[in-house]
Amino acid sequence: MEFEGRSLKRKEVKALKAKGYNMGNLRPEQVDDLMDEIFLLVFTPEQIAELDERDQKDCMKILNQIIAETSGSVSPDDAKN
Repeated sequence: MEFEGRSLKRKEVKALKAKGYNMGNLRPEQVDDLMDEIFLLVFTPEQIAELDERDQKDCMKILNQIIAETSGSVSPDDAKN
């Protein structure tokens, strides 16, 4: 199954900041917890269960795509690849 992530809404970014996450300056020890938080916002429980069975590197790619789309650093053509 392919996963189409989406950018986070402003209120979602603010909620993550309130929990101590700064996507522009993320500490390595926060990555897994932030991934869980973002996946809960973006994907269905069924999709999350499937993501949990994937390699970490695949999930990191998806997380990085969501963060890049949220920050506006991905062009529409890049998002397709």
